[in-house]
Amino acid sequence: MIKTISEHDFRSEFQKMARNKFTYDGLGALFNYLDELDYDNSDEFDVIGICCNFTEYESFEEFQGDYSNLNIERVEDINKHTTLIAIENSDSFIIEQF
Repeated sequence: MIKTISEHDFRSEFQKMARNKFTYDGLGALFNYLDELDYDNSDEFDVIGICCNFTEYESFEEFQGDYSNLNIERVEDINKHTTLIAIENSDSFIIEQF
């Protein structure tokens, strides 16, 4: 059986599991991205799996600290390597780990 969850439910599950890896706006952007993809077709919502697969960065400089070996010079170039999820009205963004 598959249960459809709302954006509110999505955020609540992260909170219940004390997973504070994403900001409020970051969770909204991630929910919208995953919802469009129908990311997890299984009947289990896996907060831990999502936390392992995605990371939110407050700035491009923070991202460069983790991926300095790639010589990526602009945020826009990240999508040549992985999924880039922009967070509206913010310099923050989410990537899928690679």
